[in-house]
Amino acid sequence: MKSYLAAFRGRSRSVLRYRAAALAGIFTQFFFGLILCMIMEAWYRSAAPGLQAPLSLRQAASYIWLGQIIFALIPWRGDPELQDLVRSGDVARDLIRPLDVFGLWLARSLAWRLASLLLRFLPILVFSLFILPAIGLGDIALQPPAGLGGLLGFLLLLAGAAPLSAAITVFISCFQFRQISAVGANAIAAALVSFFSGQLVPLPLLGGPVELLYRLLPFRYLADVPYRFWLGSLTLADLPASLAIQAAWLLAVLTASRLIIQRQLRQLAIAGG
Repeated sequence: MKSYLAAFRGRSRSVLRYRAAALAGIFTQFFFGLILCMIMEAWYRSAAPGLQAPLSLRQAASYIWLGQIIFALIPWRGDPELQDLVRSGDVARDLIRPLDVFGLWLARSLAWRLASLLLRFLPILVFSLFILPAIGLGDIALQPPAGLGGLLGFLLLLAGAAPLSAAITVFISCFQFRQISAVGANAIAAALVSFFSGQLVPLPLLGGPVELLYRLLPFRYLADVPYRFWLGSLTLADLPASLAIQAAWLLAVLTASRLIIQRQLRQLAIAGG
């Protein structure tokens, strides 16, 4: 266990050093959050009179800002460090360590996601929750959580989303074993995860076949379900079932990732000398 914690701490420190990159990402998310909220506001203003949307404008804007706050936690691509290790052949160094390779990669991916989240969480939260109302943009600002129950549900689901995100990150990275470039796998993952987690369009606004599909996938437990607790759409009565389903998806993704890695390692041949 100490070895995995050391890998976690080492990756966290390496991520936290890149503060300039994090600052650029924060300002980018300020910009995209405002643009998405303004698009949503225009859509609501142009809706037919009397149309009842599943979310109010303030709720939809809050949904968008929550997505910007935890953007770094969303597994929209594989772990670049792991993918580069596989591509270059340096993965051999991990294979000769007396450790479980899957556990090692999972610890590193979890550190990468959490350290990136740590750098961005508070600035975007303060901007969307306090600064926007202060400058007269309260209609598209983040609303406070729906009571202590809503905040508790959000935090617990977010805590469960972190290992699920790391597991999906490792799963995406596994495709590097069969590809020269990770661009294709990352592009497909970005489209699927971003859409079906609710990062592009709030999922409560989507119905019909799309709703049936996103309910069958694990991605909504990364973002959509925690957001619904914050907004009050889900209550503490829904928390046990939500946590149980999230845990089941985590177990399924961990199992699938481990099996794929074991199969790929049995067929692995490292070129070079």
